[in-house]
Amino acid sequence: MLLFEKVFRSLYPRNGTADRTHGGIPFLRHSCGSAFSYAKGEIYVTNEEKYQQIRREAKWTGIALFLLILFWLAAGFGAAQFQVKVFHLPLWAVTSSIGVWLMAILLVRFLVKYVFRDMDLQDEEGE
Repeated sequence: MLLFEKVFRSLYPRNGTADRTHGGIPFLRHSCGSAFSYAKGEIYVTNEEKYQQIRREAKWTGIALFLLILFWLAAGFGAAQFQVKVFHLPLWAVTSSIGVWLMAILLVRFLVKYVFRDMDLQDEEGE
């Protein structure tokens, strides 16, 4: 079983029926309206669900940016009171530059792993 399929099944329990096919491959339609093709590992969502996901991703990206700014302020101004040197540089310079990059990488990993979802953005009606 694919990792993606495990995650999908945990988010959307099996309460749907195989009521449609996509290219001859049946997929389950769930009560939330989205469907999962177990043969291809693809998710089919309605336009409303796409817009909800887009809004969710935008909201969490904004929260991540706010957290990054708070970290930058704390790492730069908060560490300025310490007289510690790292590689002959003050601690505040290291934490507010390298530390912010590391924090940004952690935040992006969190967003990709828990918030972002790969989905087709083409209109269903247009096809």
